[in-house]
Amino acid sequence: VRGITKVPYSPYWMKKKDNEKLISFIDSDFEYSPRQSHPDVCQGNGAIDVLRSSIIMNHEIIYGENIGFIEMDEISRTDIDTELDFIIAEFLYKNYWNRS
Repeated sequence: VRGITKVPYSPYWMKKKDNEKLISFIDSDFEYSPRQSHPDVCQGNGAIDVLRSSIIMNHEIIYGENIGFIEMDEISRTDIDTELDFIIAEFLYKNYWNRS
């Protein structure tokens, strides 16, 4: 089971650097279409990852094809990787989650 969040942008518009130019990251018919016509996509957010310890110990790949999910809103899935992330999480905790 993984925590997921809807992405705020379409990955079909993403580019990658190839020397001195940008090229399509995903070869798709959606590249030049309106965002509203793109399929909804999500990403794992790292807030929830539930898997068997035997998978971690015995396999190089820890996620298979049969993955359950819990969809989370943007505030609940706050990820802390940098000092700025911590400051934002602290603000959210004080102002939204810890209301008396």
